[in-house]
Amino acid sequence: MVASGPAVAKRRLSLLALLPEWAPSVVLTLLIIGVYNVDSLLPHGPLLQGEVTRGAGLFHNWMHWDGGWYLLVYKQWYSTTTFQRADNFLPLFPGLIRLLHTIVPFLSPETLGVGLNVGAISAAMAFVDRSVADWPRSQRLMLIALLVTLPSAFFYTAFYTEALFTLGASIAVYGVVRDSPWITAFGAAFATYDRVIGVFLVIPLLFLLVRHRRLSDVGALALALCGLAALFATYAVSVHDPLAFVHAQGLWPDHPYAMGYNAAAAAIGNELFLGHGSDLASAAGLWECVLVAGLILLTLFYWRKDLAITGAVMFLATIVTGGYHSQLRYQLVLLPVWIGAVTVARRWRWARWAIVAAIFAGLALTLHLVDSFVRWGWVG
Repeated sequence: MVASGPAVAKRRLSLLALLPEWAPSVVLTLLIIGVYNVDSLLPHGPLLQGEVTRGAGLFHNWMHWDGGWYLLVYKQWYSTTTFQRADNFLPLFPGLIRLLHTIVPFLSPETLGVGLNVGAISAAMAFVDRSVADWPRSQRLMLIALLVTLPSAFFYTAFYTEALFTLGASIAVYGVVRDSPWITAFGAAFATYDRVIGVFLVIPLLFLLVRHRRLSDVGALALALCGLAALFATYAVSVHDPLAFVHAQGLWPDHPYAMGYNAAAAAIGNELFLGHGSDLASAAGLWECVLVAGLILLTLFYWRKDLAITGAVMFLATIVTGGYHSQLRYQLVLLPVWIGAVTVARRWRWARWAIVAAIFAGLALTLHLVDSFVRWGWVG
Protein backbone atom coordinates (compact mmCIF):
# COMPACT_ATOMS: atom_id res chain seq x y z
CA MET A 1 0.00 0.00 0.00
CA VAL A 2 1.42 3.38 -1.04
CA ALA A 3 1.56 6.02 1.67
CA SER A 4 -0.80 8.94 1.14
CA GLY A 5 0.33 12.55 0.73
CA PRO A 6 -0.41 13.61 4.32
CA ALA A 7 1.32 10.50 5.66
CA VAL A 8 4.46 11.26 3.63
CA ALA A 9 4.42 14.88 4.80
CA LYS A 10 4.04 13.76 8.42
CA ARG A 11 6.98 11.36 8.04
CA ARG A 12 9.13 14.15 6.62
CA LEU A 13 8.21 16.40 9.52
CA SER A 14 9.12 13.69 11.99
CA LEU A 15 12.50 13.23 10.30
CA LEU A 16 13.14 16.98 10.48
CA ALA A 17 12.28 16.87 14.17
CA LEU A 18 15.21 14.51 14.69
CA LEU A 19 17.65 17.21 13.59
CA PRO A 20 19.16 19.34 16.36
CA GLU A 21 17.80 22.86 16.77
CA TRP A 22 21.07 24.39 15.63
CA ALA A 23 21.18 22.45 12.34
CA PRO A 24 19.56 25.19 10.19
CA SER A 25 22.11 27.72 11.43
CA VAL A 26 24.98 25.42 10.49
CA VAL A 27 23.46 24.71 7.07
CA LEU A 28 23.08 28.45 6.44
CA THR A 29 26.69 29.01 7.52
CA LEU A 30 27.96 26.29 5.20
CA LEU A 31 25.99 27.69 2.28
CA ILE A 32 27.36 31.22 2.69
CA ILE A 33 30.92 30.07 3.43
CA GLY A 34 30.62 27.76 0.42
CA VAL A 35 29.84 30.79 -1.77
CA TYR A 36 33.12 32.40 -0.66
CA ASN A 37 35.08 29.24 -1.39
CA VAL A 38 33.53 28.80 -4.82
CA ASP A 39 34.16 32.46 -5.61
CA SER A 40 37.83 32.06 -4.72
CA LEU A 41 38.10 29.27 -7.32
CA LEU A 42 36.58 31.28 -10.18
CA PRO A 43 38.74 33.19 -12.67
CA HIS A 44 39.63 36.68 -11.49
CA GLY A 45 41.36 39.61 -13.11
CA PRO A 46 45.08 40.42 -13.23
CA LEU A 47 47.11 40.57 -10.03
CA LEU A 48 47.15 43.90 -8.24
CA GLN A 49 50.54 43.23 -6.65
CA GLY A 50 53.75 41.70 -7.92
CA GLU A 51 53.22 38.68 -5.67
CA VAL A 52 53.06 34.97 -6.34
CA THR A 53 50.97 32.30 -4.67
CA ARG A 54 52.63 30.91 -1.56
CA GLY A 55 50.49 27.79 -1.38
CA ALA A 56 49.51 25.01 -3.71
CA GLY A 57 46.48 22.93 -4.58
CA LEU A 58 42.82 23.78 -4.89
CA PHE A 59 42.76 26.50 -2.22
CA HIS A 60 45.99 28.27 -3.15
CA ASN A 61 44.15 31.58 -3.56
CA TRP A 62 43.49 31.62 0.19
CA MET A 63 47.25 31.65 0.90
CA HIS A 64 47.81 35.34 0.26
CA TRP A 65 49.14 37.89 2.76
CA ASP A 66 48.96 36.51 6.33
CA GLY A 67 48.05 33.09 4.96
CA GLY A 68 51.63 32.82 3.74
CA TRP A 69 52.93 33.62 7.22
CA TYR A 70 50.77 30.93 8.80
CA LEU A 71 52.02 28.46 6.20
CA LEU A 72 55.59 29.47 7.10
CA VAL A 73 54.91 28.83 10.79
CA TYR A 74 53.33 25.48 9.90
CA LYS A 75 56.45 24.46 7.97
CA GLN A 76 59.21 25.88 10.20
CA TRP A 77 57.39 26.52 13.46
CA TYR A 78 59.07 29.23 15.53
CA SER A 79 62.84 29.23 15.51
CA THR A 80 65.71 31.68 15.60
CA THR A 81 66.19 31.06 11.87
CA THR A 82 62.62 32.13 11.08
CA PHE A 83 62.07 35.72 10.05
CA GLN A 84 61.21 37.38 13.35
CA ARG A 85 57.90 38.84 12.26
CA ALA A 86 56.50 35.30 12.08
CA ASP A 87 56.47 35.36 15.89
CA ASN A 88 53.47 37.67 15.63
CA PHE A 89 51.35 34.81 14.21
CA LEU A 90 50.08 32.81 17.15
CA PRO A 91 50.34 29.02 17.31
CA LEU A 92 46.81 27.62 17.58
CA PHE A 93 45.98 27.58 13.86
CA PRO A 94 49.31 26.25 12.49
CA GLY A 95 49.60 23.89 15.46
CA LEU A 96 46.21 22.31 14.77
CA ILE A 97 47.09 21.93 11.08
CA ARG A 98 50.27 20.11 12.09
CA LEU A 99 48.22 17.80 14.30
CA LEU A 100 45.67 17.15 11.56
CA HIS A 101 48.44 16.47 9.05
CA THR A 102 49.78 13.67 11.23
CA ILE A 103 46.31 12.12 11.24
CA VAL A 104 45.53 12.59 7.53
CA PRO A 105 48.94 13.05 5.87
CA PHE A 106 47.49 12.59 2.37
CA LEU A 107 45.78 16.00 2.57
CA SER A 108 47.75 19.18 1.95
CA PRO A 109 48.14 21.72 4.76
CA GLU A 110 46.25 24.24 2.59
CA THR A 111 43.26 21.90 2.35
CA LEU A 112 43.44 21.05 6.05
CA GLY A 113 43.55 24.72 7.01
CA VAL A 114 40.51 25.62 4.96
CA GLY A 115 38.64 22.54 6.17
CA LEU A 116 39.56 23.33 9.77
CA ASN A 117 38.19 26.86 9.39
CA VAL A 118 34.95 25.72 7.78
CA GLY A 119 34.43 23.28 10.64
CA ALA A 120 35.35 25.90 13.25
CA ILE A 121 33.01 28.61 11.98
CA SER A 122 30.18 26.08 11.60
CA ALA A 123 30.65 24.99 15.22
CA ALA A 124 30.88 28.63 16.29
CA MET A 125 27.54 29.46 14.69
CA ALA A 126 25.98 26.42 16.38
CA PHE A 127 27.11 27.83 19.75
CA VAL A 128 25.77 31.26 18.79
CA ASP A 129 22.44 29.67 17.87
CA ARG A 130 22.23 27.96 21.26
CA SER A 131 23.22 31.18 23.02
CA VAL A 132 20.01 32.77 21.73
CA ALA A 133 17.94 29.57 21.84
CA ASP A 134 14.89 31.42 23.15
CA TRP A 135 14.65 33.54 19.98
CA PRO A 136 12.33 32.57 17.11
CA ARG A 137 14.20 30.55 14.48
CA SER A 138 13.87 33.31 11.88
CA GLN A 139 15.66 35.76 14.17
CA ARG A 140 18.36 33.24 15.03
CA LEU A 141 19.02 32.71 11.32
CA MET A 142 19.05 36.47 10.79
CA LEU A 143 21.80 36.77 13.43
CA ILE A 144 23.83 33.94 11.89
CA ALA A 145 23.46 35.40 8.40
CA LEU A 146 24.69 38.79 9.64
CA LEU A 147 27.72 37.29 11.39
CA VAL A 148 28.88 35.41 8.29
CA THR A 149 28.23 38.26 5.84
CA LEU A 150 29.87 41.10 7.75
CA PRO A 151 32.39 42.80 5.44
CA SER A 152 35.49 40.57 5.11
CA ALA A 153 33.66 37.49 6.47
CA PHE A 154 35.45 35.40 3.85
CA PHE A 155 38.38 35.36 6.30
CA TYR A 156 36.38 32.71 8.12
CA THR A 157 37.32 30.27 5.37
CA ALA A 158 40.67 31.63 4.16
CA PHE A 159 44.00 30.34 5.50
CA TYR A 160 43.67 32.73 8.42
CA THR A 161 42.83 32.31 12.07
CA GLU A 162 39.58 34.28 12.48
CA ALA A 163 37.36 31.18 12.49
CA LEU A 164 39.16 29.61 15.44
CA PHE A 165 39.03 32.82 17.47
CA THR A 166 35.32 33.14 16.75
CA LEU A 167 34.81 29.55 17.88
CA GLY A 168 36.50 30.30 21.22
CA ALA A 169 34.51 33.51 21.65
CA SER A 170 31.24 31.74 20.82
CA ILE A 171 31.95 29.05 23.43
CA ALA A 172 32.66 31.74 26.02
CA VAL A 173 29.43 33.60 25.18
CA TYR A 174 27.49 30.35 25.33
CA GLY A 175 29.01 29.66 28.76
CA VAL A 176 27.97 33.10 30.00
CA VAL A 177 24.41 32.70 28.78
CA ARG A 178 24.21 29.20 30.28
CA ASP A 179 25.66 30.52 33.54
CA SER A 180 28.60 28.10 33.36
CA PRO A 181 32.00 29.44 34.54
CA TRP A 182 33.85 26.37 33.24
CA ILE A 183 32.49 26.58 29.69
CA THR A 184 33.22 30.31 29.67
CA ALA A 185 36.75 29.67 30.92
CA PHE A 186 37.45 27.06 28.25
CA GLY A 187 36.25 29.41 25.51
CA ALA A 188 38.45 32.21 26.87
CA ALA A 189 41.54 29.97 27.01
CA PHE A 190 40.94 28.64 23.51
CA ALA A 191 40.45 32.12 22.05
CA THR A 192 43.52 33.55 23.83
CA TYR A 193 45.84 30.92 22.38
CA ASP A 194 44.61 32.06 18.97
CA ARG A 195 44.61 35.84 19.57
CA VAL A 196 45.71 37.63 22.71
CA ILE A 197 42.59 39.80 23.04
CA GLY A 198 40.76 36.59 23.91
CA VAL A 199 42.09 37.02 27.44
CA PHE A 200 39.45 39.74 27.96
CA LEU A 201 36.78 37.05 27.80
CA VAL A 202 37.75 36.54 31.44
CA ILE A 203 35.64 39.64 32.23
CA PRO A 204 32.23 37.94 32.02
CA LEU A 205 33.78 34.99 33.84
CA LEU A 206 34.59 37.29 36.76
CA PHE A 207 30.97 38.44 36.77
CA LEU A 208 29.89 34.79 36.97
CA LEU A 209 32.32 34.01 39.80
CA VAL A 210 31.15 37.01 41.84
CA ARG A 211 27.54 36.05 41.30
CA HIS A 212 28.03 32.36 42.19
CA ARG A 213 30.53 32.81 45.04
CA ARG A 214 31.39 29.12 44.94
CA LEU A 215 34.89 28.11 45.94
CA SER A 216 34.74 25.21 43.49
CA ASP A 217 34.50 27.67 40.56
CA VAL A 218 37.75 29.48 41.34
CA GLY A 219 39.62 26.90 39.26
CA ALA A 220 37.73 28.18 36.22
CA LEU A 221 39.73 31.39 36.43
CA ALA A 222 42.97 29.40 36.27
CA LEU A 223 41.62 27.53 33.23
CA ALA A 224 40.74 30.81 31.51
CA LEU A 225 44.31 32.05 31.93
CA CYS A 226 45.79 28.81 30.59
CA GLY A 227 45.63 30.18 27.04
CA LEU A 228 47.91 33.07 27.94
CA ALA A 229 50.22 30.78 29.92
CA ALA A 230 50.38 28.40 26.95
CA LEU A 231 51.41 31.29 24.68
CA PHE A 232 54.27 32.25 27.01
CA ALA A 233 55.37 28.62 27.22
CA THR A 234 55.23 28.06 23.46
CA TYR A 235 57.48 31.02 22.71
CA ALA A 236 59.78 30.34 25.66
CA VAL A 237 60.42 26.82 24.37
CA SER A 238 60.57 27.76 20.67
CA VAL A 239 62.62 30.97 20.67
CA HIS A 240 63.62 31.37 24.34
CA ASP A 241 61.55 34.55 24.59
CA PRO A 242 58.11 34.21 26.19
CA LEU A 243 57.16 37.68 24.90
CA ALA A 244 58.34 37.13 21.33
CA PHE A 245 54.86 37.77 19.97
CA VAL A 246 54.84 41.18 21.70
CA HIS A 247 58.31 42.12 20.45
CA ALA A 248 57.34 41.13 16.90
CA GLN A 249 54.55 43.74 16.94
CA GLY A 250 57.05 46.54 16.51
CA LEU A 251 58.22 45.17 13.17
CA TRP A 252 54.92 45.77 11.35
CA PRO A 253 54.81 49.18 9.62
CA ASP A 254 51.07 49.86 10.10
CA HIS A 255 51.03 49.06 13.78
CA PRO A 256 50.50 51.94 16.26
CA TYR A 257 53.07 50.29 18.53
CA ALA A 258 55.70 50.72 15.80
CA MET A 259 54.48 53.99 14.25
CA GLY A 260 53.91 55.90 17.43
CA TYR A 261 50.39 56.91 18.30
CA ASN A 262 50.63 60.45 16.92
CA ALA A 263 51.70 59.17 13.50
CA ALA A 264 49.07 56.43 13.69
CA ALA A 265 46.34 58.99 14.46
CA ALA A 266 47.37 61.08 11.45
CA ALA A 267 47.41 58.00 9.19
CA ILE A 268 44.00 56.90 10.45
CA GLY A 269 42.54 60.34 9.74
CA ASN A 270 43.95 60.21 6.23
CA GLU A 271 42.46 56.76 5.64
CA LEU A 272 39.05 57.64 7.08
CA PHE A 273 38.53 60.41 4.56
CA LEU A 274 40.23 58.66 1.63
CA GLY A 275 43.20 61.00 1.55
CA HIS A 276 46.36 60.61 -0.51
CA GLY A 277 47.46 56.98 -0.85
CA SER A 278 44.49 55.71 1.14
CA ASP A 279 42.84 52.33 0.66
CA LEU A 280 39.09 51.76 0.35
CA ALA A 281 39.13 48.54 2.40
CA SER A 282 41.12 50.20 5.17
CA ALA A 283 38.74 53.16 5.19
CA ALA A 284 35.77 50.78 5.41
CA GLY A 285 37.39 49.06 8.37
CA LEU A 286 37.96 52.32 10.20
CA TRP A 287 34.41 53.52 9.56
CA GLU A 288 33.24 50.16 10.86
CA CYS A 289 35.15 50.97 14.05
CA VAL A 290 33.00 54.11 14.37
CA LEU A 291 29.89 51.96 13.91
CA VAL A 292 31.06 49.43 16.47
CA ALA A 293 31.72 52.18 19.00
CA GLY A 294 28.11 53.29 18.63
CA LEU A 295 26.84 49.71 18.93
CA ILE A 296 28.84 49.26 22.13
CA LEU A 297 27.16 52.31 23.68
CA LEU A 298 23.79 50.87 22.65
CA THR A 299 24.49 47.48 24.22
CA LEU A 300 25.89 48.99 27.42
CA PHE A 301 22.50 50.59 28.08
CA TYR A 302 20.15 47.93 26.75
CA TRP A 303 21.90 44.56 27.07
CA ARG A 304 23.63 42.51 29.73
CA LYS A 305 26.49 44.52 31.19
CA ASP A 306 29.03 41.70 31.47
CA LEU A 307 29.12 40.93 27.74
CA ALA A 308 28.72 44.58 26.72
CA ILE A 309 31.73 45.58 28.83
CA THR A 310 33.69 42.64 27.41
CA GLY A 311 32.91 43.78 23.87
CA ALA A 312 33.98 47.32 24.72
CA VAL A 313 37.32 46.24 26.21
CA MET A 314 38.07 43.88 23.30
CA PHE A 315 37.23 46.68 20.87
CA LEU A 316 39.53 49.18 22.60
CA ALA A 317 42.36 46.63 22.76
CA THR A 318 41.93 45.94 19.05
CA ILE A 319 42.11 49.64 18.20
CA VAL A 320 45.19 50.28 20.32
CA THR A 321 47.23 47.21 19.42
CA GLY A 322 46.02 46.26 15.93
CA GLY A 323 47.28 47.53 12.60
CA TYR A 324 44.92 50.21 11.34
CA HIS A 325 44.94 48.70 7.83
CA SER A 326 43.44 45.49 9.24
CA GLN A 327 40.54 46.82 11.31
CA LEU A 328 37.90 45.50 8.89
CA ARG A 329 39.04 41.97 9.71
CA TYR A 330 39.64 42.64 13.40
CA GLN A 331 36.13 43.99 13.96
CA LEU A 332 34.68 40.85 12.36
CA VAL A 333 35.31 38.63 15.38
CA LEU A 334 33.90 40.86 18.14
CA LEU A 335 30.95 38.54 18.83
CA PRO A 336 29.79 40.23 22.06
CA VAL A 337 29.28 43.46 20.10
CA TRP A 338 27.42 42.02 17.12
CA ILE A 339 25.23 39.64 19.13
CA GLY A 340 24.38 42.43 21.55
CA ALA A 341 23.46 44.81 18.74
CA VAL A 342 21.08 42.30 17.15
CA THR A 343 19.66 41.42 20.57
CA VAL A 344 18.71 45.05 21.08
CA ALA A 345 17.62 45.74 17.49
CA ARG A 346 15.37 42.71 17.05
CA ARG A 347 12.67 44.32 19.19
CA TRP A 348 11.91 46.81 16.39
CA ARG A 349 10.55 45.68 13.02
CA TRP A 350 12.30 48.48 11.12
CA ALA A 351 15.63 47.49 12.71
CA ARG A 352 15.14 43.87 11.66
CA TRP A 353 14.63 45.01 8.07
CA ALA A 354 17.77 47.15 8.37
CA ILE A 355 19.70 44.04 9.46
CA VAL A 356 18.37 42.12 6.46
CA ALA A 357 19.54 44.95 4.18
CA ALA A 358 22.93 44.90 5.92
CA ILE A 359 23.20 41.15 5.28
CA PHE A 360 22.79 41.56 1.52
CA ALA A 361 25.05 44.61 1.41
CA GLY A 362 27.69 42.81 3.48
CA LEU A 363 27.55 39.76 1.23
CA ALA A 364 28.04 41.91 -1.88
CA LEU A 365 30.95 43.81 -0.31
CA THR A 366 32.56 40.61 0.96
CA LEU A 367 32.43 39.05 -2.52
CA HIS A 368 34.07 42.19 -3.88
CA LEU A 369 36.77 41.85 -1.23
CA VAL A 370 37.29 38.19 -2.19
CA ASP A 371 38.02 39.32 -5.74
CA SER A 372 40.54 41.86 -4.48
CA PHE A 373 42.14 39.38 -2.05
CA VAL A 374 42.58 36.72 -4.73
CA ARG A 375 44.28 39.30 -6.95
CA TRP A 376 46.61 40.29 -4.10
CA GLY A 377 44.77 43.44 -3.18
CA TRP A 378 45.00 44.39 0.51
CA VAL A 379 41.64 43.95 2.24
CA GLY A 380 42.69 43.55 5.88
